[in-house]
Amino acid sequence: MNSLNFVKKLLAFVLLFSFIFAGCFSTTIAETPKEKAIREAKLKEIERKENIQVKKLQNHQQKLEKTQTVINTRKKELKKSKKKLNKLNYKLKDVSYEHANLSNKLKKRIRNIYKGERITLLSLLLEAKDVNAFLDSIYYQQKQANDDAKLIDELKEKSQKLKNLKSSVSKEHSYINYNLRRIKREKKKLINTIYITEQMIERLRTDKETYMAAQNELARQSDALSGSIRRQQSNKKGISLSSKFMRPVSGRISSYYGKRRHPIFRTQSFHSGIDIAGRNWAPIKASNSGKVMYSGWYGGYGKVVIIEHGKYKLRHASKNTSTLYAHLAKTVVKVGQVVKKGDIVGYEGSTGYSTGPHLHFEVRIDGKTTNPVLYIK
Repeated sequence: MNSLNFVKKLLAFVLLFSFIFAGCFSTTIAETPKEKAIREAKLKEIERKENIQVKKLQNHQQKLEKTQTVINTRKKELKKSKKKLNKLNYKLKDVSYEHANLSNKLKKRIRNIYKGERITLLSLLLEAKDVNAFLDSIYYQQKQANDDAKLIDELKEKSQKLKNLKSSVSKEHSYINYNLRRIKREKKKLINTIYITEQMIERLRTDKETYMAAQNELARQSDALSGSIRRQQSNKKGISLSSKFMRPVSGRISSYYGKRRHPIFRTQSFHSGIDIAGRNWAPIKASNSGKVMYSGWYGGYGKVVIIEHGKYKLRHASKNTSTLYAHLAKTVVKVGQVVKKGDIVGYEGSTGYSTGPHLHFEVRIDGKTTNPVLYIK
Protein backbone atom coordinates (compact mmCIF):
# COMPACT_ATOMS: atom_id res chain seq x y z
CA MET A 1 0.00 0.00 0.00
CA ASN A 2 2.78 2.33 0.87
CA SER A 3 4.48 1.47 -2.44
CA LEU A 4 1.21 2.22 -4.32
CA ASN A 5 0.92 5.62 -2.66
CA PHE A 6 4.51 6.32 -3.50
CA VAL A 7 3.89 5.49 -7.20
CA LYS A 8 0.78 7.72 -7.26
CA LYS A 9 2.71 10.61 -5.71
CA LEU A 10 5.55 10.07 -8.18
CA LEU A 11 3.18 10.12 -11.17
CA ALA A 12 1.48 13.24 -9.86
CA PHE A 13 4.86 14.93 -9.47
CA VAL A 14 5.93 13.93 -13.03
CA LEU A 15 2.66 15.24 -14.52
CA LEU A 16 2.96 18.47 -12.58
CA PHE A 17 6.56 18.91 -13.70
CA SER A 18 5.71 18.20 -17.36
CA PHE A 19 2.90 20.80 -17.31
CA ILE A 20 5.20 23.39 -15.76
CA PHE A 21 7.96 22.58 -18.28
CA ALA A 22 5.56 22.64 -21.23
CA GLY A 23 4.21 25.98 -20.10
CA CYS A 24 7.69 27.41 -19.75
CA PHE A 25 8.72 26.02 -23.16
CA SER A 26 5.64 27.38 -24.86
CA THR A 27 6.30 30.82 -23.47
CA THR A 28 9.86 30.70 -24.82
CA ILE A 29 8.84 29.80 -28.40
CA ALA A 30 5.59 31.78 -28.60
CA GLU A 31 5.99 35.14 -30.42
CA THR A 32 4.59 38.13 -28.64
CA PRO A 33 2.82 40.86 -30.67
CA LYS A 34 5.76 43.17 -30.05
CA GLU A 35 8.28 40.58 -31.30
CA LYS A 36 6.11 39.90 -34.35
CA ALA A 37 5.95 43.62 -35.14
CA ILE A 38 9.75 43.91 -34.84
CA ARG A 39 10.27 40.88 -37.13
CA GLU A 40 7.84 42.23 -39.75
CA ALA A 41 9.50 45.65 -39.61
CA LYS A 42 12.90 44.02 -40.18
CA LEU A 43 11.53 42.07 -43.16
CA LYS A 44 10.08 45.26 -44.65
CA GLU A 45 13.41 47.04 -44.18
CA ILE A 46 15.28 44.16 -45.88
CA GLU A 47 12.76 44.26 -48.76
CA ARG A 48 13.17 48.03 -49.06
CA LYS A 49 16.97 47.70 -49.24
CA GLU A 50 16.62 44.90 -51.78
CA ASN A 51 14.46 47.12 -54.00
CA ILE A 52 17.01 49.93 -53.86
CA GLN A 53 19.95 47.67 -54.73
CA VAL A 54 18.34 45.68 -57.52
CA LYS A 55 16.91 48.80 -59.18
CA LYS A 56 20.39 50.33 -59.37
CA LEU A 57 21.30 47.94 -62.17
CA GLN A 58 18.27 48.97 -64.22
CA ASN A 59 19.01 52.67 -63.64
CA HIS A 60 22.61 52.24 -64.80
CA GLN A 61 21.48 50.33 -67.88
CA GLN A 62 19.05 53.12 -68.72
CA LYS A 63 21.83 55.70 -68.24
CA LEU A 64 24.01 53.58 -70.49
CA GLU A 65 21.38 53.60 -73.20
CA LYS A 66 20.72 57.35 -72.89
CA THR A 67 24.44 58.16 -73.01
CA GLN A 68 24.90 55.99 -76.09
CA THR A 69 21.93 57.77 -77.72
CA VAL A 70 23.49 61.17 -76.91
CA ILE A 71 26.82 60.06 -78.41
CA ASN A 72 25.06 58.84 -81.57
CA THR A 73 23.21 62.19 -81.85
CA ARG A 74 26.47 64.13 -81.39
CA LYS A 75 28.15 61.98 -84.06
CA LYS A 76 25.31 62.70 -86.51
CA GLU A 77 25.61 66.43 -85.78
CA LEU A 78 29.37 66.20 -86.26
CA LYS A 79 28.92 64.43 -89.60
CA LYS A 80 26.49 67.15 -90.77
CA SER A 81 28.88 69.89 -89.59
CA LYS A 82 31.78 68.35 -91.49
CA LYS A 83 29.69 68.13 -94.68
CA LYS A 84 28.60 71.76 -94.22
CA LEU A 85 32.22 72.78 -93.63
CA ASN A 86 33.33 71.05 -96.83
CA LYS A 87 30.63 72.89 -98.81
CA LEU A 88 31.59 76.20 -97.19
CA ASN A 89 35.26 75.61 -98.01
CA TYR A 90 34.43 74.92 -101.68
CA LYS A 91 32.27 78.05 -101.77
CA LEU A 92 34.99 80.06 -100.06
CA LYS A 93 37.49 78.87 -102.65
CA ASP A 94 35.20 79.98 -105.54
CA VAL A 95 34.39 83.36 -103.98
CA SER A 96 38.09 83.93 -103.17
CA TYR A 97 38.94 83.24 -106.82
CA GLU A 98 36.20 85.63 -108.06
CA HIS A 99 37.30 88.26 -105.56
CA ALA A 100 40.91 88.00 -106.69
CA ASN A 101 39.88 88.40 -110.39
CA LEU A 102 37.75 91.46 -109.66
CA SER A 103 40.50 92.93 -107.52
CA ASN A 104 43.01 92.48 -110.37
CA LYS A 105 40.60 94.06 -112.86
CA LEU A 106 40.12 97.08 -110.62
CA LYS A 107 43.87 97.46 -110.10
CA LYS A 108 44.34 97.40 -113.90
CA ARG A 109 41.68 100.08 -114.37
CA ILE A 110 43.29 102.28 -111.72
CA ARG A 111 46.69 101.89 -113.43
CA ASN A 112 45.18 102.84 -116.81
CA ILE A 113 43.47 105.90 -115.31
CA TYR A 114 46.75 107.09 -113.80
CA LYS A 115 48.49 106.50 -117.13
CA GLY A 116 46.16 109.04 -118.73
CA GLU A 117 43.39 106.97 -120.28
CA ARG A 118 40.75 109.20 -118.75
CA ILE A 119 40.86 112.56 -120.61
CA THR A 120 39.22 115.90 -119.93
CA LEU A 121 36.04 117.22 -121.53
CA LEU A 122 38.06 120.06 -123.20
CA SER A 123 40.43 117.56 -124.80
CA LEU A 124 37.45 115.59 -126.16
CA LEU A 125 35.99 118.79 -127.64
CA LEU A 126 39.24 119.81 -129.29
CA GLU A 127 39.96 116.36 -130.68
CA ALA A 128 36.42 115.74 -132.02
CA LYS A 129 35.91 116.17 -135.78
CA ASP A 130 32.25 116.93 -135.39
CA VAL A 131 29.42 117.01 -132.82
CA ASN A 132 28.53 113.33 -133.30
CA ALA A 133 32.13 112.27 -132.64
CA PHE A 134 32.16 114.47 -129.52
CA LEU A 135 28.93 112.90 -128.21
CA ASP A 136 30.22 109.38 -128.92
CA SER A 137 33.37 110.12 -126.93
CA ILE A 138 31.32 111.43 -124.00
CA TYR A 139 29.07 108.33 -124.14
CA TYR A 140 32.12 106.03 -124.17
CA GLN A 141 33.67 107.81 -121.21
CA GLN A 142 30.35 107.70 -119.29
CA LYS A 143 29.94 103.97 -120.03
CA GLN A 144 33.48 103.27 -118.85
CA ALA A 145 32.81 105.22 -115.66
CA ASN A 146 29.61 103.22 -115.06
CA ASP A 147 31.47 99.95 -115.67
CA ASP A 148 34.14 101.04 -113.19
CA ALA A 149 31.48 101.86 -110.59
CA LYS A 150 29.80 98.49 -111.20
CA LEU A 151 33.16 96.75 -110.81
CA ILE A 152 33.75 98.49 -107.49
CA ASP A 153 30.24 97.57 -106.24
CA GLU A 154 30.74 93.94 -107.29
CA LEU A 155 34.09 93.84 -105.54
CA LYS A 156 32.50 95.25 -102.37
CA GLU A 157 29.76 92.59 -102.53
CA LYS A 158 32.31 89.79 -103.03
CA SER A 159 34.41 91.16 -100.17
CA GLN A 160 31.40 91.05 -97.84
CA LYS A 161 30.48 87.54 -99.04
CA LEU A 162 34.05 86.41 -98.49
CA LYS A 163 34.01 87.90 -94.99
CA ASN A 164 30.70 86.16 -94.15
CA LEU A 165 31.92 82.82 -95.50
CA LYS A 166 35.14 83.04 -93.48
CA SER A 167 33.04 83.77 -90.38
CA SER A 168 30.76 80.77 -91.14
CA VAL A 169 33.78 78.49 -91.62
CA SER A 170 35.25 79.71 -88.34
CA LYS A 171 31.93 79.10 -86.51
CA GLU A 172 31.59 75.61 -88.03
CA HIS A 173 35.15 74.79 -86.94
CA SER A 174 34.28 75.93 -83.41
CA TYR A 175 31.05 73.90 -83.42
CA ILE A 176 32.90 70.77 -84.60
CA ASN A 177 35.49 71.18 -81.85
CA TYR A 178 32.70 71.75 -79.30
CA ASN A 179 30.92 68.58 -80.46
CA LEU A 180 34.16 66.59 -80.30
CA ARG A 181 34.68 67.73 -76.71
CA ARG A 182 31.10 66.75 -75.84
CA ILE A 183 31.54 63.31 -77.44
CA LYS A 184 34.74 62.84 -75.45
CA ARG A 185 32.90 63.79 -72.24
CA GLU A 186 29.96 61.49 -72.98
CA LYS A 187 32.29 58.62 -73.86
CA LYS A 188 34.05 59.05 -70.53
CA LYS A 189 30.66 58.94 -68.78
CA LEU A 190 29.71 55.88 -70.87
CA ILE A 191 32.89 54.02 -69.90
CA ASN A 192 32.22 54.78 -66.23
CA THR A 193 28.59 53.58 -66.51
CA ILE A 194 29.69 50.41 -68.33
CA TYR A 195 32.19 49.69 -65.55
CA ILE A 196 29.56 50.16 -62.81
CA THR A 197 27.03 48.03 -64.73
CA GLU A 198 29.60 45.26 -65.26
CA GLN A 199 30.45 45.35 -61.55
CA MET A 200 26.77 44.97 -60.66
CA ILE A 201 26.32 42.11 -63.13
CA GLU A 202 29.39 40.41 -61.63
CA ARG A 203 27.82 40.80 -58.17
CA LEU A 204 24.64 39.25 -59.54
CA ARG A 205 26.73 36.26 -60.67
CA THR A 206 28.89 35.83 -57.58
CA ASP A 207 27.17 37.49 -54.61
CA LYS A 208 24.44 35.36 -53.05
CA GLU A 209 22.58 38.24 -51.38
CA THR A 210 22.49 40.27 -54.61
CA TYR A 211 21.34 37.25 -56.59
CA MET A 212 18.62 36.36 -54.08
CA ALA A 213 17.47 39.99 -53.93
CA ALA A 214 17.18 40.04 -57.73
CA GLN A 215 15.24 36.77 -57.73
CA ASN A 216 12.85 38.07 -55.04
CA GLU A 217 12.30 41.27 -57.01
CA LEU A 218 11.65 39.31 -60.22
CA ALA A 219 9.12 37.11 -58.41
CA ARG A 220 7.29 40.19 -57.11
CA GLN A 221 7.26 41.76 -60.57
CA SER A 222 6.04 38.52 -62.15
CA ASP A 223 3.09 38.43 -59.70
CA ALA A 224 2.33 42.09 -60.42
CA LEU A 225 2.35 41.32 -64.15
CA SER A 226 -0.14 38.51 -63.68
CA GLY A 227 -2.70 40.87 -62.19
CA SER A 228 -2.02 43.63 -64.73
CA ILE A 229 -2.40 41.26 -67.72
CA ARG A 230 -5.63 39.78 -66.33
CA ARG A 231 -7.13 43.26 -65.82
CA GLN A 232 -6.28 44.36 -69.36
CA GLN A 233 -7.50 41.14 -70.96
CA SER A 234 -10.81 41.12 -69.05
CA ASN A 235 -11.84 44.41 -70.69
CA LYS A 236 -11.30 43.19 -74.25
CA LYS A 237 -12.81 40.68 -76.62
CA GLY A 238 -9.99 38.54 -77.92
CA ILE A 239 -9.80 36.81 -81.29
CA SER A 240 -9.52 33.03 -81.42
CA LEU A 241 -6.11 31.60 -82.28
CA SER A 242 -5.72 28.22 -83.87
CA SER A 243 -2.14 28.26 -85.18
CA LYS A 244 0.82 26.95 -83.21
CA PHE A 245 3.22 29.33 -81.49
CA MET A 246 6.69 29.67 -83.05
CA ARG A 247 10.07 29.92 -81.31
CA PRO A 248 10.81 33.67 -81.11
CA VAL A 249 14.57 33.32 -81.67
CA SER A 250 16.89 30.51 -82.73
CA GLY A 251 19.26 29.10 -80.10
CA ARG A 252 19.44 26.48 -77.40
CA ILE A 253 17.23 26.61 -74.30
CA SER A 254 19.70 27.39 -71.53
CA SER A 255 17.16 27.39 -68.68
CA TYR A 256 13.75 25.72 -68.51
CA TYR A 257 10.46 26.63 -66.84
CA GLY A 258 9.92 25.73 -63.18
CA LYS A 259 12.16 25.33 -60.15
CA ARG A 260 15.86 25.68 -60.80
CA ARG A 261 18.96 25.47 -58.63
CA HIS A 262 21.73 28.05 -58.80
CA PRO A 263 25.00 26.30 -59.80
CA ILE A 264 27.11 28.24 -57.26
CA PHE A 265 24.77 29.18 -54.40
CA ARG A 266 22.71 25.93 -54.47
CA THR A 267 19.59 28.00 -53.82
CA GLN A 268 16.29 27.20 -55.50
CA SER A 269 14.10 29.72 -57.30
CA PHE A 270 11.14 29.54 -59.62
CA HIS A 271 11.79 30.36 -63.28
CA SER A 272 8.65 31.79 -64.88
CA GLY A 273 9.69 31.15 -68.48
CA ILE A 274 12.48 29.71 -70.61
CA ASP A 275 15.82 31.30 -71.49
CA ILE A 276 16.92 30.98 -75.12
CA ALA A 277 20.62 31.63 -75.65
CA GLY A 278 20.62 33.30 -79.06
CA ARG A 279 23.28 35.63 -80.37
CA ASN A 280 23.50 39.19 -79.04
CA TRP A 281 21.23 41.62 -80.95
CA ALA A 282 19.50 38.72 -82.73
CA PRO A 283 16.02 39.75 -83.99
CA ILE A 284 13.21 38.63 -81.66
CA LYS A 285 10.02 37.63 -83.50
CA ALA A 286 6.41 37.55 -82.33
CA SER A 287 5.57 33.97 -81.39
CA ASN A 288 2.04 34.45 -82.69
CA SER A 289 -0.20 37.21 -84.09
CA GLY A 290 -1.68 39.68 -81.63
CA LYS A 291 -1.64 43.21 -80.21
CA VAL A 292 1.20 44.80 -78.22
CA MET A 293 0.07 45.22 -74.62
CA TYR A 294 3.35 46.60 -73.21
CA SER A 295 6.66 47.84 -74.63
CA GLY A 296 9.46 49.35 -72.54
CA TRP A 297 11.37 48.93 -69.29
CA TYR A 298 9.88 46.68 -66.62
CA GLY A 299 12.14 46.44 -63.56
CA GLY A 300 14.32 43.33 -63.39
CA TYR A 301 12.94 42.10 -66.71
CA GLY A 302 14.82 44.95 -68.42
CA LYS A 303 13.31 45.94 -71.76
CA VAL A 304 10.12 44.00 -72.33
CA VAL A 305 7.49 43.42 -74.98
CA ILE A 306 4.16 41.77 -74.00
CA ILE A 307 1.79 40.64 -76.75
CA GLU A 308 -1.87 39.76 -76.21
CA HIS A 309 -2.95 36.93 -78.51
CA GLY A 310 -6.62 36.62 -77.58
CA LYS A 311 -8.36 33.30 -77.02
CA TYR A 312 -6.34 30.14 -77.52
CA LYS A 313 -8.06 26.74 -77.50
CA LEU A 314 -6.83 24.51 -74.68
CA ARG A 315 -8.54 21.10 -74.58
CA HIS A 316 -12.25 21.97 -74.15
CA ALA A 317 -11.93 25.68 -73.35
CA SER A 318 -10.47 28.84 -74.92
CA LYS A 319 -8.42 31.05 -72.63
CA ASN A 320 -6.75 34.45 -72.86
CA THR A 321 -3.14 34.03 -73.95
CA SER A 322 -0.17 36.40 -73.91
CA THR A 323 3.58 36.12 -74.49
CA LEU A 324 6.40 38.06 -72.84
CA TYR A 325 9.85 38.79 -74.30
CA ALA A 326 12.37 40.11 -71.75
CA HIS A 327 16.00 41.37 -71.41
CA LEU A 328 15.80 42.96 -74.87
CA ALA A 329 18.51 45.33 -76.07
CA LYS A 330 15.91 47.29 -78.02
CA THR A 331 12.15 47.22 -78.59
CA VAL A 332 10.75 48.20 -82.02
CA VAL A 333 6.99 48.05 -81.38
CA LYS A 334 4.54 50.35 -79.61
CA VAL A 335 1.57 49.70 -77.32
CA GLY A 336 -1.56 49.04 -79.36
CA GLN A 337 0.37 47.98 -82.45
CA VAL A 338 -0.97 44.87 -84.22
CA VAL A 339 1.75 42.35 -85.06
CA LYS A 340 1.73 39.23 -87.18
CA LYS A 341 3.37 35.94 -86.31
CA GLY A 342 7.07 36.28 -87.19
CA ASP A 343 7.20 40.11 -87.08
CA ILE A 344 10.29 41.54 -85.35
CA VAL A 345 9.37 43.07 -81.97
CA GLY A 346 12.87 43.74 -80.62
CA TYR A 347 16.47 42.60 -80.41
CA GLU A 348 18.16 40.25 -77.97
CA GLY A 349 20.20 41.78 -75.17
CA SER A 350 20.95 41.58 -71.46
CA THR A 351 19.02 44.45 -69.87
CA GLY A 352 17.62 44.01 -66.36
CA TYR A 353 18.82 41.23 -64.07
CA SER A 354 20.71 39.33 -66.72
CA THR A 355 24.27 38.00 -66.62
CA GLY A 356 24.58 37.72 -70.41
CA PRO A 357 22.66 38.14 -73.68
CA HIS A 358 19.61 35.88 -73.91
CA LEU A 359 15.85 35.99 -74.39
CA HIS A 360 13.60 35.28 -71.42
CA PHE A 361 10.35 34.04 -72.99
CA GLU A 362 7.05 33.48 -71.19
CA VAL A 363 3.64 32.18 -72.21
CA ARG A 364 0.83 33.27 -69.88
CA ILE A 365 -2.68 31.83 -69.74
CA ASP A 366 -5.17 34.22 -68.11
CA GLY A 367 -2.15 36.14 -66.82
CA LYS A 368 -0.52 33.12 -65.12
CA THR A 369 2.79 31.70 -66.28
CA THR A 370 2.89 28.28 -67.91
CA ASN A 371 5.55 26.14 -69.57
CA PRO A 372 6.37 27.77 -72.95
CA VAL A 373 7.85 24.53 -74.32
CA LEU A 374 4.31 23.08 -74.49
CA TYR A 375 3.34 25.77 -77.02
CA ILE A 376 6.41 26.28 -79.22
CA LYS A 377 7.19 22.60 -79.96
